[in-house]
Amino acid sequence: MLQDRAPRIHHSLVTIGREPARTRGGKRLALVLALGACSWQSGSVAQNQAGNGKWYHGALSVEPSLRTELVYDDNFFFTPDNPVDTRILRIAPSVQGEYVQAGKAYSLRYEGDYGRIQESKDDNYEDHLFGAGANLDLAHRHKLILNGEFALKHQGRGEGTTQGFDPDTGEIPGFDPDGDPVTEPDLFKVAALGGDYYFGAQNSGNRLKFSAATRNTTYRNHRNRTRYRDHDNAQAGVTFYHQVLPATSLLMEVRGNDIRYDHTFPETATLDSREIRYLVGATWEMSGLTTGTVKLGQVDKNFRDSRREDFSGLDWEADINWSPRSYSEFELSAARSEEETFGEGDFIDTMTYSLGWSHGWTDLLQSRLSVSYRDETYHGIERDQDTVDYSVSLMYQWRRWLALELGADYSDSDSNVDWLMYDKNMIRIGATLTL
Repeated sequence: MLQDRAPRIHHSLVTIGREPARTRGGKRLALVLALGACSWQSGSVAQNQAGNGKWYHGALSVEPSLRTELVYDDNFFFTPDNPVDTRILRIAPSVQGEYVQAGKAYSLRYEGDYGRIQESKDDNYEDHLFGAGANLDLAHRHKLILNGEFALKHQGRGEGTTQGFDPDTGEIPGFDPDGDPVTEPDLFKVAALGGDYYFGAQNSGNRLKFSAATRNTTYRNHRNRTRYRDHDNAQAGVTFYHQVLPATSLLMEVRGNDIRYDHTFPETATLDSREIRYLVGATWEMSGLTTGTVKLGQVDKNFRDSRREDFSGLDWEADINWSPRSYSEFELSAARSEEETFGEGDFIDTMTYSLGWSHGWTDLLQSRLSVSYRDETYHGIERDQDTVDYSVSLMYQWRRWLALELGADYSDSDSNVDWLMYDKNMIRIGATLTL
């Protein structure tokens, strides 16, 4: 699938929605807990052939899980001064079903994220993601992968269209400062459909991949402000692979993205644009040691309205995994992308870099360390923002069906705009139940 342009969200497990009514939300929460408990209890007597958390019936497998997490957040609204600290309870049920037979696999999944904010009940949320997919080996040289998603999501106050939100007044600086006070999160829905078609055997000298995807993002509340963020993405691309070593292929790729907005903010130019990328690179998979893909090239972004300035520049994407030991893995990623703005400027020229290390100290105890850096430069206005994130987690597999986790996160954001500067600490303790 081609690159996604989803709004960036920090404080949710799955990134999704808000409760419509407090009383009904409490009943739903109790129901989720009951369903999770029932899934666990039934798993103790269900057929579990591999001991991997899945229930099997012939070619069908079902994998339910329930994650709970208690979080302390010392700056819930991402504010530079007078931060609001709170405790957050998150409950994330999920279930995935898969049917595999004769080289074809079909899957359905659901992921939920229910959040309860102790110091701000208005920021409680309920997020939902429904997905379906198919992985079809049609013949020796033909393969088709299809994916579809529908999600009901939320964007917390202080993020996205409400960056710089003042918890005392509910006002948003910069974009639409004279609008109604923001008293609850923004809600939006996403519908996406896409697929990849491969021509050529996996180990053949040359292969082609054709990709296409469509994505619609529509906000569901605060329409006087959020309707200007409703947009559609239509993406398509082709990649040519040429094998040069048994585990390494060179690649050439062309990818396009057409972005159309439903509404234009009064007295401004439309944000409608087209992007096209020309990339070359390599991909490799050396079993047990390293896998990765590196691409380098050029991106052109052209706006439909000449009042907005077109952009052309260097583009790159890299994802590399290295396992010096079977129980230790390093992950390195780097990318440049042109993200849609949440109100000001033409677009956000974004460069991201991240490094992670996962290590198994014993069969039951694992740790993970990560650091990431994000550089955002807004085109069309004088606005820059740099964010550094650090994270550490310790996981203990107490039982086959129960994993415990303790973690801490730190974020530091610097900007030439005062109300975008913040620092944030989070401490997490959680548990995951499976079959």
